[in-house]
Amino acid sequence: MSLDALALALGADRGETESALARLEASLAGRGLAIIRQADMVQMTTATEAAPTVQRYLRSEEHVSLSNAALEVLALIAYRQPATRAQIESVRGVNSDSPLRTLVRLGLVVEVDRLDQPG
Repeated sequence: MSLDALALALGADRGETESALARLEASLAGRGLAIIRQADMVQMTTATEAAPTVQRYLRSEEHVSLSNAALEVLALIAYRQPATRAQIESVRGVNSDSPLRTLVRLGLVVEVDRLDQPG
């Protein structure tokens, strides 16, 4: 963003904005973020020294793959929702605890209620 636009957004003059940016740059040192200045433009970005860590984090989400069992359970839940564990296991014919735990851990499935019956 331009320095003038930042000053306008902050309701400050250009000098105050420059001073605030200098203080922000100093406080961000060693914390994973940096202020980049180019001509009259200012941008907050990932600090160079933190880039490998950020890349590892972002790539870790790319490689999440679901097992065939988890995909099957997810498809059953999507088709029948709401679905109980007993209903899923009845259709699949096998225990579905592990695939369900995986789907809950990844945030793909959430428990919304419980039936008022045993089991």
